[in-house]
Amino acid sequence: MERYDVVIVGGGVIGASVAWHLAARGCTRVLVLEAGPEPGAGSTGRATGGFRVQFGSEPNQR
Repeated sequence: MERYDVVIVGGGVIGASVAWHLAARGCTRVLVLEAGPEPGAGSTGRATGGFRVQFGSEPNQR
């Protein structure tokens, strides 16, 4: 049985960033669990909230 110091649920933008920052600080026993077929394929890959906020009105589209 393998042991991990940190288990991250979700391999999207937040989970991947957390894993990267932990590794950069020396935490090497990190496991990222992702239910989807590949990292970023869940809600991260379908998020359009930033687009709606930035380009939701005609002045912002210009």
